[in-house]
Amino acid sequence: MTISYYCATAFLIGTAVGLSELLSRYAWTFRDIVKLSAGLTYLGLNGLVAVVGYLAAVQWNLLSALHDRNELWRVLAISLLAMAALRSAFANIRVGGKEVAAGLASFIEIFLRRAERELDQKLGFERLNAIADALEGLTYSATKDFFLAMTEGVLRSLTKPDVEGLQNDVAKIDALEVDDTTKMALLGMRIVERTNLSLFVSLAQRAKVQLAPANKLATEAASDRLEKLLAAKNRLQ
Repeated sequence: MTISYYCATAFLIGTAVGLSELLSRYAWTFRDIVKLSAGLTYLGLNGLVAVVGYLAAVQWNLLSALHDRNELWRVLAISLLAMAALRSAFANIRVGGKEVAAGLASFIEIFLRRAERELDQKLGFERLNAIADALEGLTYSATKDFFLAMTEGVLRSLTKPDVEGLQNDVAKIDALEVDDTTKMALLGMRIVERTNLSLFVSLAQRAKVQLAPANKLATEAASDRLEKLLAAKNRLQ
């Protein structure tokens, strides 16, 4: 096999490591990552570093014992070592009140943060639109407990920290002085982050059927409160 074949293999190993890193952070999919330039740049950078590491190993005859067995073993070992080196820091430097990694880790961090920002902004916008459509006719006060119970009950893969994190998010949403619609949208975003959009849409459809009377009462109660507030405001003027 030619060296170009081994370089291509090293590139794939590097991109696979970068891809697994992005996939493990949030509820992003492979399609989401490769559709954005920042995601492709991050994957390409990891692949390029793996290729450079392999070419350096060939030039300096590193891990020659593995080469005697099968060159693919050396490709794998060098590529993984290159990925580890790319994420390494030989020291932490304090800048102001923050500690900054000094080494290749600070370099890769720039591209990682850029990919995260673009993915978060794009997916956040798409999810918000999809959630808004799914939540039409639902109220936070009437459906909050239903969403929490169903999410925790249906998904056995949710870990204890996931459940506790969701409960903490709900407590923060409860404390916000915003309207019911905003609270419902925030709850939807938090659930989708820990599960997926299709599950949330399915739960919303069930809630519209099972909790229709409760949502109607909550909507009417909110309307009555608004009318009373407007009437009180008019009397004060």
